[in-house]
Amino acid sequence: KPDATAINNPLYTGSVVDVGVGTVTPPLISATLYEFGVMPNALLTGTAVGDLALLSGKTLYVKIADPLGMYAYGIAAPTNNPAPGLLVVLQGKVLGAPGLFTGTMPVWLCVDANCSTKLRGMPYQMPYRVEVLRSFRPTKGVPGQAIATVQISSKFGEVAPAGQLRVTLPERAPFSSIGASVGYSPGWGYEAASLPSVTLVDNGDATMTMNATVPTMTPPGRRSITVTLLSSFRIGENSAPPAALVELVQVVEENPAVTVQFNPELLSFTSIAGSIQRTNVAFKAVSGKQFGALVYEDVEYLFTPEQEANFPTAARAATLRVSSTPVAQTALVQSASFSGCVSWVDAGGGVVDGCLAIGEYAFRLRYRHIVNGVSTTVYYPGRLQVVL
Repeated sequence: KPDATAINNPLYTGSVVDVGVGTVTPPLISATLYEFGVMPNALLTGTAVGDLALLSGKTLYVKIADPLGMYAYGIAAPTNNPAPGLLVVLQGKVLGAPGLFTGTMPVWLCVDANCSTKLRGMPYQMPYRVEVLRSFRPTKGVPGQAIATVQISSKFGEVAPAGQLRVTLPERAPFSSIGASVGYSPGWGYEAASLPSVTLVDNGDATMTMNATVPTMTPPGRRSITVTLLSSFRIGENSAPPAALVELVQVVEENPAVTVQFNPELLSFTSIAGSIQRTNVAFKAVSGKQFGALVYEDVEYLFTPEQEANFPTAARAATLRVSSTPVAQTALVQSASFSGCVSWVDAGGGVVDGCLAIGEYAFRLRYRHIVNGVSTTVYYPGRLQVVL
C-alpha cells in the first residue's frame, strides 16, 4: 500500500499521466456477509477523462488504502465497453470482525508498481458500506478452524455420556435453517453405525444445543471427527451461508472388566420346525485392548448327549454358517445364518436330508484374542431354537 499521506500531499513530486476517471459504477461498494466469509470482488468501471492513447502499451497498477482489509489486490485495464474508460477489479478477502463499516477507500491507478506515476485526480475516493454479521458462537476467530472441541470420555464397554455444546445462532438466521452433518474419519472404525450421532435442539433464546452420542462398541483409543454446522439462510445472492466446524473427540479407556465385547450379547436364532428357510444375523466382536487383535476360529456345539446322538457331525456345518470380515485389527464384523433343516453328505457319499427336533441347542463361537503376542481363547455364547 502507498503512504496515503505522502501521495496526496501537495508537495507530491511524482509524475501524472493526463488521463483521469470520471463517473464510477457502481457509485458505492456495498456488501452484507457473515464473518469469516469472503468479501465479494468489486468490479468498478469508470469513464475516461483525457486521452486513453497515453496508456497504450502500459500496464496499469492498482493501489488501495484499505483500513478494513477488504481486498487482497486489484487489477486495472482500459476498456471500450460500453464506452472508453477504465475497468478496475478488486479481489475480496476474508472478513472476520462483525459490525457496520462505512467510509471511503482511496484507490490509485498508476503506470508503475511503485506508483511514482499516477493518473490525474488520483486517488479516487471510493465510498463503501459493508455489514459483517456475527456467525456461529463460540468461535476461535480463525476461518476454517473448529469453533469448539467437544470431548466424550468413557471406559470400553460402558455407555458413554452425551457430549453437549451450546451455540449462539448466526445473526438473522432462524433455527429452522440450520443442520449438522458428521464427516468421515478412518479413525472412527469399521462401519457407518460406528459414527457419532448429532442432533440440534432450539433453546428458544437465539441459541441451540448440539447433542452428540457415540457408539459403545468403540475400541480403546482417541479419535476425532468434524461436525459441520451449516445454515441454508442467505443474506444476499452472492453471499455464502454461515457455517462452522466442531471437533468431536471420543476417548475410550481400557476396561479391565471387559476384554472383548460382542454385540448382541447372545447370538440367538429361531427356526420353525420343518422349515428350510435360513435366518441371518449380523454381529460384531471388538477387542477391549488398544493394540489387541481378534481372530475367529470355529463353532463349538454344546449339545446334550441326546442332541449329540441325533445331530450328525456332517450336518452341523450346513446348519450354522459363520462368515467373518476383519475390518480392523481390533474388530470383526460378522454374520451367521441358521436353518433347522439341511442336507449333508454321509460317510457313504449319499445325500441325506434332516431336520432338528423341536428344542433349544446351545453353541459358542471360539476366538483367539492376541495382546502383546500372547493369545487367549474367548467365547461368544449362542442359542439355536426350533419351535412349532
